[in-house]
Amino acid sequence: MSAQFPDRPTGSWAPGLQSDLSLVAMWAFGLEAFVRGIDYATNDRDDVTQPLSVVEAALPLPIWGAIILVGATLFLGGVIFKKHNPIIAGSLILMATYMALAVGLFMRMVERGWPWDGFRSPLLFVAVATLYGLYAFSAYLKKSSEHAENRMRNGEAWS
Repeated sequence: MSAQFPDRPTGSWAPGLQSDLSLVAMWAFGLEAFVRGIDYATNDRDDVTQPLSVVEAALPLPIWGAIILVGATLFLGGVIFKKHNPIIAGSLILMATYMALAVGLFMRMVERGWPWDGFRSPLLFVAVATLYGLYAFSAYLKKSSEHAENRMRNGEAWS
């Protein structure tokens, strides 16, 4: 069943990626997080940048880097070893971290006053956080489905 607009012809396209393309997307986003984690963990020289936001300033930049590296390592490790739990854990860590950074960037944008400029950055962080949330939810659904199939195959009762 798919949603469709009334009085419009429907085509054969449906949302979703083939599994090999989905894997490429997971690697791309996971590697981006890993590189961001290294960048944050190695800190900035004093003459490079000021903290981007109040949220980033809440913790030293290397701590943010460590948090992102943990999430990226779990996520990519789960992808490599085809394990649901590390993908879920890494995705949730990255989702929360990217959303926190998005909030900080949004607050910084509002502080600068009207007209708002720089909304692209927080919006991009929200999009990435949303994607990690979808990865976590998708891995959870797949894990639950496989668990239920195994229980049914083994003749176990539902609990």
